[in-house]
Amino acid sequence: MTSVHCVDRELAGHLAVALRRHRQWAARQAVRVPEGFLDVERMFSLRATEGQGGTALERLWEFREARVMSPQLLTYEAAAAVLSVSVRTVKRLVQEAVLPVVRVGEMPRIRVVDLDAYVAGLETERKPA
Repeated sequence: MTSVHCVDRELAGHLAVALRRHRQWAARQAVRVPEGFLDVERMFSLRATEGQGGTALERLWEFREARVMSPQLLTYEAAAAVLSVSVRTVKRLVQEAVLPVVRVGEMPRIRVVDLDAYVAGLETERKPA
C-alpha cells in the first residue's frame, strides 16, 4: 500500500477537502461512511499541512464551506446547458410533457429535481456484442 507521504501536498489538500465535503453530505443524507473514512481524511489533511507554520487548509475550509445557494429552477437555456442539448430540444421535451414546467409569474421554469429525474430515467446506450 502506498504511504500518504508519497502523495503531493497540494493533491492531499484537495483530497482532504473532497473527503470532508463527502462526509458532511453523507451526514446530511443520513448515509454511513465506511469505517476508517475519518482517519483517511485526517491523514490527507495532515499531509497537506506538513511543514506549514499556519494551516492554509483551514482557510480553504472557510471558502469551501461558505453557503452557496443552488438553483432550484432553471430557464430553458440553463436546462439546455445542463443537458448539453439545444434550447429547441428542451422546448420539445416540455411540449411532449417529458419535462414538466412550473411558472414563476408568467415565466416558465424547469425544476432541477425534474431534470435530475429525467436524466436518471434515460437508458444507457449498449453496444452490440
